[in-house]
Amino acid sequence: MGGDPLRVYTVDEDRLLATDITANTITLYSTALRPIRSLKLDGIPAAVSFHPHRPLAYVSQLGTNSVAVVDLERFTVAGGFDTGPEPDSSALLPAAR
Repeated sequence: MGGDPLRVYTVDEDRLLATDITANTITLYSTALRPIRSLKLDGIPAAVSFHPHRPLAYVSQLGTNSVAVVDLERFTVAGGFDTGPEPDSSALLPAAR
């Protein structure tokens, strides 16, 4: 892997997702460590949480104090939201009813 990978996550049995804090990218890799796709983000991708039922990744971005919502099928930023300063890790909580 090039750049400066911070964390690597298992997406499914065939793919991994790595955050690169030098290039401000997330990259999908095969489990054989062959790059599939990369996505440039506005901030430094620090950590990733995954939606439990949909192909979405929530990427905490340092420097922008935000989370990018990434559609893992299209591999595009589908949205996002602001956070407090220096978001690193995240957790998904069920919506209140």
